[in-house]
Amino acid sequence: MTRVALDELRDVVLRVLRPRFSEADANRIADVVVFGEMAGRPSHGVLRLLPGSYGVMDEEDGPSPTVTRIGPSAARVEGKQGMIVASIATELAEEMATTSGFAVVTTRGSRSTSGSLTYFAERLARAGVFSFISAGTPDFVAIPGGDVRVLGTNPMVFGIPTTEAPFVLDMATSAVSGGDVLTAAANESDLAPGIAVDASGEPTTNPLDVLRGGGAVLPFGGHKGLGLALTVEILNRALTGATGDPGDWGHAFVVFSLGLLGDEAAARRRAQSEVERLRAAGARIPGHQTLANRDAALERGWVEIDDEVYRRLVESLV
Repeated sequence: MTRVALDELRDVVLRVLRPRFSEADANRIADVVVFGEMAGRPSHGVLRLLPGSYGVMDEEDGPSPTVTRIGPSAARVEGKQGMIVASIATELAEEMATTSGFAVVTTRGSRSTSGSLTYFAERLARAGVFSFISAGTPDFVAIPGGDVRVLGTNPMVFGIPTTEAPFVLDMATSAVSGGDVLTAAANESDLAPGIAVDASGEPTTNPLDVLRGGGAVLPFGGHKGLGLALTVEILNRALTGATGDPGDWGHAFVVFSLGLLGDEAAARRRAQSEVERLRAAGARIPGHQTLANRDAALERGWVEIDDEVYRRLVESLV
């Protein structure tokens, strides 16, 4: 692993991005990928700036995203790249939820990852906004017993404000995320047994069978995980109109102010009380370790990045 100071990392990331993106968009992307590294989510970190990662540098250039406001509580963002449109959608969702109480914002027209959804949900939660966010992805998941990709990994996140660190449940409905498969391939490591099949529908632990061989990953949790995957797939595509085809990925942001039904501070206290009750019973609170990792990285001022990934990132500057 290569130890990299945070200011150096951000400088390298911005130097990679500036030839293609405006300063504002380069900073939007840098915020997301540096968060991924700090939070211990390298599958959504600088790996996504390398070719073949479904990242922003893989996506062709296009006009600046367009925003269509449908009313005081609804808007659409159309355009590229995933991290940019998701960041713009978060800004709109926060603005409309804090002024109108509720908002639905969709995105469409990208073909690259938005990065860690925790990044966006935490921002909204810190502003007192509850969020449900789903991200459309290309077909990557087979129905158990099959060998054909028919579902996306269908990541989603719930963000709930509290008086301290927000509750953030960020998960793919597949057994592993697409980023985890990319990370396994980059590290030349195996997938866990029972979560992926090759192009013939046979179990495999080789990530390259999925990425290059036409295989697929499976939903988590048997029929319950499959049911959730189907729900997210139908909801996301219905709200956004996106198909999941190349160049047509979408997000759905459904948010509301925690004060919509009354006293925001009281609602935060009740949420915090529930977190403490469940933690005392032995529950691991979703999102807390991810955000603690980020906070620790900020305090020490550095992160460790896979040697090969960082070498390739730096070499892309030449």
